[in-house]
Amino acid sequence: MDKRDLERLIARGEVLTELSLGAMDLTSANLSGAIFEKVKLGKASFVGGAVKETVFVECDLSEADFSGVSLRHTKFVKCALPEAKFQKGDLTGAAFVESNLGAADFSGADLTLGSFVKTRLDRAVLVRCNLDRTSLVECTTTGLDLSGSHLKSTNVLGADLTTTLFRGARLEMAVLIGCDLTGVD
Repeated sequence: MDKRDLERLIARGEVLTELSLGAMDLTSANLSGAIFEKVKLGKASFVGGAVKETVFVECDLSEADFSGVSLRHTKFVKCALPEAKFQKGDLTGAAFVESNLGAADFSGADLTLGSFVKTRLDRAVLVRCNLDRTSLVECTTTGLDLSGSHLKSTNVLGADLTTTLFRGARLEMAVLIGCDLTGVD
């Protein structure tokens, strides 16, 4: 199966289930509105593609490259995304639920109105990101880097932020409830 076959299946409204597509080149593919369930796309490149309003459930997207891609209103539920790249992407309204984003790189991404719920963000890089009105609920955050990010009206609930880097971050009107900030500068 190649990206054109995948686009045809999506255009027909088919749910893509239990496929092993590996490091597929999905550069410039239109995957908007797709539903992926238990699909393996580790190391796949989505660069230049459209992935808006898409749903990924229990998918392996380890080391996938979404750099510069619009992922507006896309949902990731119970997905493996360690070391995935989202640099300079538009993730407005995107949701990550019970997913692994360990060491993922969101540098320069727009995460306005996004949500991270019970998601692993250990060693994730969210440098110079827009996190305006974003919610982080019960996430693990060991070594999370939020340097230079805009966190206006961001809600963070139940997170251990003791090793999180906030250097140059703006936290105006941010709400931190039940968070451990011991030793944070």
